[in-house]
Parts: sequence; C-alpha cells; structure tokens
Amino acid sequence: MKLCVGLNGDRENAEKIVSECGDKIYELFAASPPEICGSGRPLSATRRMTEEELEYHISFAHKNGLKYNILLNPGCWNALEFDKAVRSRIVDFIKRMIDTGVDALTITNPFIIELVAQEKINGRPKIVVSTYEHISDPIQAKYFKDFGADRFIVEASVQKNFPLLKAIKEVSGLDIEIFVHNQCLYQCPWRYHHANWSGHASINQNVADHFSDPYVKNCRVIRVKDPSFIFYTNLIRPEDLVLYENALGIEHFKIASRNMRTERAIELVRMYSNRKWNGEIGYLCGGIPVKNTPPNEFFEGFLESVVWHPEQYLKKCREFHHKWEISNHARE
Repeated sequence: MKLCVGLNGDRENAEKIVSECGDKIYELFAASPPEICGSGRPLSATRRMTEEELEYHISFAHKNGLKYNILLNPGCWNALEFDKAVRSRIVDFIKRMIDTGVDALTITNPFIIELVAQEKINGRPKIVVSTYEHISDPIQAKYFKDFGADRFIVEASVQKNFPLLKAIKEVSGLDIEIFVHNQCLYQCPWRYHHANWSGHASINQNVADHFSDPYVKNCRVIRVKDPSFIFYTNLIRPEDLVLYENALGIEHFKIASRNMRTERAIELVRMYSNRKWNGEIGYLCGGIPVKNTPPNEFFEGFLESVVWHPEQYLKKCREFHHKWEISNHARE
C-alpha cells in the first residue's frame, strides 16, 4: 500500500501528520503557488503555499523517508496553456523544484504534460495525470503514457469496474491511483463543470469569495433530499483496498485532504492504513462526514459482488439500499 496524502498548507499540518502516522504514508502532496498556475481547489478551501514553503516541505518529506508531489492541475487553464509567458514560468518553476528534489508532479492538460516531460532528468520527476482528466478508457490512458506520464488517478466513476481497470493497465502500462474516500455521486453530471469552476476559483479570489463552492452546496442539498445517495457514491471502504492490490496490483491510494483539518486527515490515514473502520459508512466521506448512514459493516461483500460485473452495479446499489430500508423499518 502506498498512501498519498494531501497537505492543507500549514507547516504544522505536515509535521503533525508525519509525526502521528508518517510510517503509513508513501507520498505527501500540495498545490503549486497560485502565481504559477491554478489547482483543483478554490482559494477559499485551502491555503496555497509559497515556493519557499514548498522547498521546506520537500526537504521535510525526504528527511522522513517520504516522496513529495506538487500539483499543477486546474480543471481549466483558461487558455493560458498556450501563453508563452505562462509556459516559460511553469518550466522555470519546475526546474527550480527539480533542483530542490521534488519527486512527482500531478498535472492536467496534455500540452502541459508534454512540456513538463521534456524537463525530466533521469526519469524524475514522475508525472501523475490528475483525476480532472477523467481517464476512463485504455486508449485514452495510452495517449497520456505517450505524452510522458508515469501514473494516473483514474476517473472515480469507473474505479469499481475491474475489467476496465485491468484493460487500462495492460494497454497503457501506467500505474493506477485510486481516490479512496471520494463521496461524489456515481457518474455525477456536474463533475466536469465542478472541475472547471474549481480551476478558476483556485486563482481568482473574487470567484472563490463570491461563490462558496456552489457544486458542493448542490451535493449537500441532494444528500438532504435523498439520503440514499450514499449507496451510489464512488467511496471505497478501507477493508476493500485488498481487492485492488490482489486482483489488479494497484498500490497507490489517494487521500485528498488538502481542504481538511489536520485531525481529520490523520483520522483518514489511520482508517485506510489499518484497513478497518467501525462506524457509519458516511464518516469516511471527504472532509465533511455524511451523517445517519448505514454502518460500514453493512456493505461487507458489496464490492466483491460488482467489481467483475460492472453491469450489475446499479442493480446491487438498489438491492443494498432496499435491504437498509427494510432494516430501518424493522428497528422502528
């Protein structure tokens, strides 16, 4: 297991996480400074580090035997990926980070990936394709391999489809990373737009301040109106990581804790590294746990029943939801 854990921008955040559970972590990650490019989180959601702070964290990670990954992954580049000054600024930044010792870069946009790949020295830094590229097909993944990528974070809505993941891995030759506590709806119709909005809000304070993530608000409304959404999320339980390891050889698992309190990030690292959670399934969801959901053990056996039969996924979701409703009525 290689846990990749996000930092929220505060120095004590990294120090506390590593102090509490550094032996369970493979890689730390954080975004580039906003003056370099955008990222996947609005400015209002997480503190962006300065270049000097990134240098400190890279050194800190290495002293503790960990890798360090910098994100250059806005869902939208606002056409700046073709701007000569922006491309030059990115290349200069990457060269400085390579000199500092950065191990990996998570990137969106094929043009930027190709640009960065030209700066690799002896295979470093590794290039990770962001989840905002929504890779969900073997040929699509192979394109990114040809662009210079080494690993990618798979589109969350297909991460329970083992025949597809197997084909992607075989065709592309890329390492696959799974975003484990993803609480987004299965095949969410807003996900592309949310990624684009976040990219703009990650560099524009006016957008981040004026609109407090309308997509997250929308998701919360859905949860309140229909609590059954928990049965249709992309969430992977800690107990189910072994399925990915044994069946597909997947070992990279992402905990996206950049917008979380330090204590919450540590909690998730412990849950997933221990491969065990005794409590409500909704407590595994993101930075803000979802309340009044079934116990985690209620989903025992669910993933095994669908990962090799993805056509049965929605049917099984409905079956488990129905079982939970019956169980609830029996208790009442």
